[in-house]
Amino acid sequence: MSDIVTTSSIQVLQQVSKQFEVVDKLLSSRQLFWKEILDELNEAKQWEALKIVANRCIKELPIWPYAYSMLGEAYYELKNYDAALEQLSKSIELDNKQPSIYNLRGLSKLELLDPTGAIDEFNQAIALNPKYVNAYCNKGNAKFDLEDYLGAIAEYEQSLMLDPTCSYAYQNKGSAKKDLEDYTGAKADYDQAIVLDPKDAFSFYGRGIAKYSLEDYTGAVADYDQAIALDPIHANAYLNRGVAKNALEDYTGAIADYDQAIALDPKYTLAYHSRGNSKNNLEDYTGAIADYDQAIALDPKYTLAYYRRGNSKYNFEDYTGAIADYDQAIALDPENADVYSNRGDAKYNIENYSDAIKDYLKSVELNPQLESMFGNIASCYLKLNQPHSAIDYYTRYLSNYPNDHTTLNNLATQYEEIDDLVSALYYYKKAWSLDPEDKVYKENLELIKTKIRPIL
Repeated sequence: MSDIVTTSSIQVLQQVSKQFEVVDKLLSSRQLFWKEILDELNEAKQWEALKIVANRCIKELPIWPYAYSMLGEAYYELKNYDAALEQLSKSIELDNKQPSIYNLRGLSKLELLDPTGAIDEFNQAIALNPKYVNAYCNKGNAKFDLEDYLGAIAEYEQSLMLDPTCSYAYQNKGSAKKDLEDYTGAKADYDQAIVLDPKDAFSFYGRGIAKYSLEDYTGAVADYDQAIALDPIHANAYLNRGVAKNALEDYTGAIADYDQAIALDPKYTLAYHSRGNSKNNLEDYTGAIADYDQAIALDPKYTLAYYRRGNSKYNFEDYTGAIADYDQAIALDPENADVYSNRGDAKYNIENYSDAIKDYLKSVELNPQLESMFGNIASCYLKLNQPHSAIDYYTRYLSNYPNDHTTLNNLATQYEEIDDLVSALYYYKKAWSLDPEDKVYKENLELIKTKIRPIL
């Protein structure tokens, strides 16, 4: 009896085994069928169609990891990063040995502003494939986002050890060096990226920034030209070319570039601000103010725009309007020494000398390098008929600028005001010796001599 049972059991097992073989062949056949369709849609970048087909595939083959990975990629390309992570996680649950899935999860986390989580994913990808060039590059990008530029450079260098022709790694390494203010090193990396991929607009753009930072403005313009030729709708390239032309004092050319940037992006705040700067340099103060108005309308907390608009109003001799803008700039950034000094100038011009002194003193407090403010403070005291204070600050100013003949002459007048004629004579002589062609200095010297002669 046991022999009969055993024989029957074997026969059953054989039949089941054959059925499994049929099922396996059928599953394999269906997987090949679906894979061909999924791959074709992926290659054609038909992301919506890929999403639909992948979902249909999952209904038929619910334990096939490839279908989930394709659905995850479709969601990633459609910028639905949370959904992408969900589907990629399902793929990993079924097969945790695919480095590309961890890499795509890392990219999704980068898009979700989770660079630390992204690094964990890229590390998983690298653990499965230590020669995964893109994973090193992407890990470098995550460290870049964390402002760990040295760490990012190390990752890019690792990817280049594996693939010296990876232009993307050179490009990103250049960007990291640029942010470390190693502009020479950045330029060298962009050079390499361009050799490997001469049609990469971003590398020309990045090298343009590096050249600008190295004060090679002409070279920067040439690189921005190339970037724009390769990508005519690159608004940032037009903006930066305008900035470089402004540095070359080609203000009209700069304005034309800012016009292009604004045409491409009508809400480009920085382009309005920069165009205002160039118009100000052309002494088109009305046009400059209009551009600063637009920049402020787009960004009411744009401190520099208030400051620049104040400067244009000052140049337009609207000192009250300038003060109002400087007030706004100081409210947004109370630590900006230059704004205090310029507001002091505006107050001086409306004869508010006491408040001007306060602003000049504040500017020196914030930036002790602004010793030139001592001369302005002295001039305020001169206007306030406080010669002793004027003498004090003129003397401080001259300790840093001993050959300023105008200040020497002003100091002499204040000594004369307090009847210290000997000191007045000394400083009149010094002023005249530095500029013997100045008739006023000569007249002042002769007059003081006539005053001092009877005393002697």
